[in-house]
Amino acid sequence: MNSGHNVISKYLKSKNESSNNRKDNARENLWVLATLIARVGSSYRKEGAMLFVSSLGECIGVLSGGCLEADIVHKAYKTSCIGETTIIEYDSLKDGYQLGTKNTGCLGKIEILLLPITDSIHCEIERLHQQLELGYPCIVNQRLPQCGMGEYKDGRAFFSEALEKKSAIEPATIKTINNDKYAVTSVKPREKLLLIGGGHDAAPIGQIARQLGWYVYLWDERMQSNNAEYEGCADYFDKRKRESIEDFSFIKNFDGVLLKSHNLDIDSFWLSALESMQKDVDYIGMLGPKDRKQKVIELAELENTGWAQEIVISPAGLALGGDSPESIALSILAQVHQVFNA
Repeated sequence: MNSGHNVISKYLKSKNESSNNRKDNARENLWVLATLIARVGSSYRKEGAMLFVSSLGECIGVLSGGCLEADIVHKAYKTSCIGETTIIEYDSLKDGYQLGTKNTGCLGKIEILLLPITDSIHCEIERLHQQLELGYPCIVNQRLPQCGMGEYKDGRAFFSEALEKKSAIEPATIKTINNDKYAVTSVKPREKLLLIGGGHDAAPIGQIARQLGWYVYLWDERMQSNNAEYEGCADYFDKRKRESIEDFSFIKNFDGVLLKSHNLDIDSFWLSALESMQKDVDYIGMLGPKDRKQKVIELAELENTGWAQEIVISPAGLALGGDSPESIALSILAQVHQVFNA
């Protein structure tokens, strides 16, 4: 769960909890935001990856495979003490997978911006989070110091801009704004997956998806009041009878839809509901062989079958060779992940 949206959510939760528990010691509630802003060669994370570090050493997020975090925490603590933005660099290009006395898993150079989080910057992060929760991708602007370190001025040290929903994410860059240089990165809302139908594979699909930080919505009118087998696999359970659902526009809020009810009538019903919104969804998959897909399309009585033939992926998943519910879940989510990050 180390996507920008999820890391920001966890930071805000931890920050608020620590504020409530340590009101008498403000020194213990200082945080620094570490952002990967540039890279050359290979690196564990891409530009825009975030790591929040508290003055007590708490870390939320990751910037490496574990080889850099201890040093980043040490330097973030110094940054919080002096209250100045800092750029730190890690370069293994010269010595070949070597950083000082340590080996690394990557051959590259990365630059990380350390930004002390003041009250006003915390408020900006809260505003950024609100936009992400509403489904808007955002551009994040962080002012760079001069010559590696610089006088820390608050004001516009950090601000964000919301984009249209499902806008393409642009590459990270350095931009001049009002004579100041800014690191410009992007943060996407967490992905949302709609599962149509339960079954043995619903639990591993939902659990793995949530481990990835996705929001999972599981619909199945056949679910009972006691659903122990589905515990922890979805953020929301919808047990409404399909005939009672009057408005299907909520489907537009999802990045992916998986038809997995193991029932022709149910899958065809939802495929029909998807027809008017299929352009709003990045991934539509269906369990079962190709001839079953044809049957579902016929039963759906679509106005135009061309889109379903072209867009709906069936059988859903990559050919990984497994046949257990867990293997099927891995196969499907690897494919969905591939589409989400294309």
